[in-house]
Amino acid sequence: MNSILKFIESIKSNYKVTDMPFLNRQLKRVKVAKPYKGLKILHNIPFTKETIVKLGILYEGGADLTITSPSFMEVDKNLINQFVDAGGTWKQLYDINSEEIFDVHLDCAAELIFRCPPRIGAVEITGTGSNKYGSSKNEYPIISVDKSKIKSLEGVLGTGEAFVRAFEKLTHEDISDKSFMVFGYGKVGKGIVRYLEKKTKKIVVNDKSLINVQKAKLAGFEAYLFNDKVKIEALAKTMFAVVTATGVKNSISDN
Repeated sequence: MNSILKFIESIKSNYKVTDMPFLNRQLKRVKVAKPYKGLKILHNIPFTKETIVKLGILYEGGADLTITSPSFMEVDKNLINQFVDAGGTWKQLYDINSEEIFDVHLDCAAELIFRCPPRIGAVEITGTGSNKYGSSKNEYPIISVDKSKIKSLEGVLGTGEAFVRAFEKLTHEDISDKSFMVFGYGKVGKGIVRYLEKKTKKIVVNDKSLINVQKAKLAGFEAYLFNDKVKIEALAKTMFAVVTATGVKNSISDN
């Protein structure tokens, strides 16, 4: 086992085997099939311990990986140093040669959209990025993870729980019985509302879709269409916090 795989195994040791049944099943498959052998992959996904565990699949499958992280993410420098010391290839996005061509882009928030086109295609993990790729004139195929069924589970349950936990940890605020306004009632918005409801019933939902507004109302929330500007702005003034959970451009006015 080479150094990078040993490093990944050391990260995996922090988790129970039962925490990652699908990943371990895939790992067994790629060790034999080597489906990524010879592929040059640019991995622009948030660089965390969890994503490092996932990298084991790509390395074991034979991929040649260049790792970076989205510009809006703060990365643990110690983690980067450990990764590089183990033999991993890490670069800041702006340090990658703009003319360098990869076979596959693994992207977050469409940050790779204006780079040299990949030889095979791109994978985008977010709704915001999927919207950007969808409105662009790329000639290569793009897989939107955001539109997959598994992302529905992660987007609703994972993001919702993580939002509430992170909000309380970072702000040191008790959000019990506080008023929240949530823009967007898609996968992420539903998840955030689901977990906020455990803390407070004072939740207002706004969405561009009449169907989503009706769903929010049926779930017991006060809900409005994005274009109900006067009502939304008046309510926003009374909120403890406003949460943006939508990739729809210009959903929130300058007001």
